[in-house]
Amino acid sequence: MSSILLPQGTLDALDRRRRAFLWSGEDKVYGAQCLVAWETACQLKRQGGLGIRNLALQNKCLLLKTLHKRHNPAGSAWASWVRSNVNMVTMHGDIEGAHWSDLEELLPLYRAVTERNWQWPVDQLLGGQMATPWADERSLPATLQPCCQYRSISGRYPGRRDARAPSATTDCRSPDGADGSPRNSSEHRADRRTPSQPIGSHCNLAQYIIQLMIRTLGDPPAAFYSFVWVNRAPPRIQFFGWLLVQERLQCRDNLHKKGVVDDPVCELCKIAPETCTHLLLDCPFAHQIWTRLGYITDRCAASRIWELRRSPPVPAKHSECMVLLVCWHICKHRNEVIFQQLPPSTSRMIAACKEHANLWKFRLKIADRPIAEAWCQALCSM
Repeated sequence: MSSILLPQGTLDALDRRRRAFLWSGEDKVYGAQCLVAWETACQLKRQGGLGIRNLALQNKCLLLKTLHKRHNPAGSAWASWVRSNVNMVTMHGDIEGAHWSDLEELLPLYRAVTERNWQWPVDQLLGGQMATPWADERSLPATLQPCCQYRSISGRYPGRRDARAPSATTDCRSPDGADGSPRNSSEHRADRRTPSQPIGSHCNLAQYIIQLMIRTLGDPPAAFYSFVWVNRAPPRIQFFGWLLVQERLQCRDNLHKKGVVDDPVCELCKIAPETCTHLLLDCPFAHQIWTRLGYITDRCAASRIWELRRSPPVPAKHSECMVLLVCWHICKHRNEVIFQQLPPSTSRMIAACKEHANLWKFRLKIADRPIAEAWCQALCSM
């Protein structure tokens, strides 16, 4: 992926395999089994997704890393050879081919997410034809322009925010020789580029660009991020919570829309269609559980369940774990009623909640374990 730009057909075939593994665990998956759009799943968790890698984006970012190595040889004989045959400003030279064409197409994006520490006036670089450090900067999509750290209005150069652009009379050196040919590598001291934002020790350039691109081009931050992912619940419960807040659980109403079942009526109350909100909040069985725990479910929806007003006996810290625990066991209890033909039982569900609360206690820090004991006391009081 860091050598060639993968064809779209190859990327689609890889995504089909990954999508099938996520939703069915098999080689193939059908539309009714996919609970959330693949584009959504590939968003960052902060943006409402699962953080699954977007292969097309990763492919381009790895190619950008290859392009970065050409601008920063660091003793690489291959990069030095390329720089001796190609003008790194215009990307024109003696090298041709599909691979080089792919790198050249990514050059505007690379220039948008990196900075250059040159010291000559820009308007003298290419005969006064450039008003900004990179002529194609204006052609970037509007969503990518905030990535570029150069601001022509302020007259500042990338990487030199404390220095004004030199005047037109300032003596400067052309990036190329007098005949327009590329200068040798020993003269390329100023032709180095660095990321426009600091990169942590745990991250490389490709990871940095992937994160930057997804944040720039992806969805806005999700309101449910902290509720779903910033907690001590087991990963499968977090995944359940992710489906819950998007109302993508396998409730009868969703199954009815997909043609899987003929009747959307709730199996617990036999009164209303079994939507996610009805199953977890409005169903008389679920409403009884929440009421006995001291929660107020009026005018609350599954898509905003983190706004459920907390019961006083339940500590505020890790309270989202308590909500997820109860929702998880309501769904499990409903499955027992449908598939095991067991009658609805509040006492049986509460006992299961207490058992798992005692187990979840060991997922908390030692100082926070009394919180799980408060959960058990709240459940015992029912």
